[in-house]
Amino acid sequence: MKRRSLVIGSMALSLSTAVFAAADTYPNRPVRIVVPFAAGGGGDFIVRTFSDKLAQILKQPVVVENKGVLAR
Repeated sequence: MKRRSLVIGSMALSLSTAVFAAADTYPNRPVRIVVPFAAGGGGDFIVRTFSDKLAQILKQPVVVENKGVLAR
């Protein structure tokens, strides 16, 4: 009986800490989107339009980074 009480008590404690951890706002820092193409292209335009809407929804800044990949 004591073992069952201990298991139930530890489960209740772990669940209560999970509730407090979920109370934080997400995301709690700027969102970063990496675009694998050079700036100024069609993909860049679409991602920047999307990021403006996403920033309004999340109420967090959204940063778009262009990392053009060199062809080998």
